[in-house]
Amino acid sequence: MKLYSFMLMFLFCGTLMMFCTSMPYDQNAVNKIKRGADLHGANLCFANLEGVDLRDANLSDADLRGAKLRRANLSGAILKNADLSDAELVEAELRDVNLENAKMQNTNLEKAKLTGADIVRADLRNSKISKADLRLVNLFGADLRGAILQGADLSGVNLSSVDLRGADLQGALVSKKWKQYLQGQQIKNYDSIVWVE
Repeated sequence: MKLYSFMLMFLFCGTLMMFCTSMPYDQNAVNKIKRGADLHGANLCFANLEGVDLRDANLSDADLRGAKLRRANLSGAILKNADLSDAELVEAELRDVNLENAKMQNTNLEKAKLTGADIVRADLRNSKISKADLRLVNLFGADLRGAILQGADLSGVNLSSVDLRGADLQGALVSKKWKQYLQGQQIKNYDSIVWVE
């Protein structure tokens, strides 16, 4: 009898978890989208937010998995601990954004402008960051394994404790001071990195 009860409970919990993770985004949260909005913990999973103005918004702990944020302006926004896995942020404005501890696996950040962003300890594994502007970004402790950074501008970036194993830096601009550090990282196209002062 105990085994039967346990199995029913397990089945119920599993079904509930599937339901919770497959629920659509919160329309009330979408209606609140504006510059400086407080969207802390909002469910914006798979929402179409192309071109929205979320400058200075609080999106900490928000669920933005799979969200479409192409050309969105999130400059100055707080996205600490947010989940942006599989999100599309192509050509997005992310200047001075706080992405500390953000989950950004498989995120598309091609041609995004991230100048001055704080991306400390963020998980960017397998993300596409080609031709992105990452000047003066703090990437301390970030996980960029397998990321594609072809042609990205990483000049003035803090790469301390960053894991770039398997990342592709073909044609990327990187400060010379990181040359030795990156040499031991098993980076793809290391020889084509453009070293800058």
